[in-house]
Amino acid sequence: MLTNLNRKALINALVAALLALALTFIGSRRLQNFDPALTGYLIGTIFAVFGVVYRYSIWLQRRLHVCTSAVPGSCCSGPGISWNILPVFAGKCL
Repeated sequence: MLTNLNRKALINALVAALLALALTFIGSRRLQNFDPALTGYLIGTIFAVFGVVYRYSIWLQRRLHVCTSAVPGSCCSGPGISWNILPVFAGKCL
């Protein structure tokens, strides 16, 4: 089953989920100020962060970048991701 998962996106999502968990731990003063009634919301938030970052990482890797004349250097010429075209696509898709 793990062979179907995108490893790079999985690592990105795990790092983001662990970062959110660490920030919760730090922000609640080592869980001293954490309300146990909110544990379900914390678990849901961690899963949501994981899911959003995983899908976003896969979307970035698909390389659906279209060369536009409005953004110089928007064409992907190498194996990397063209980060400068992202705001243009976010503006068109939202």
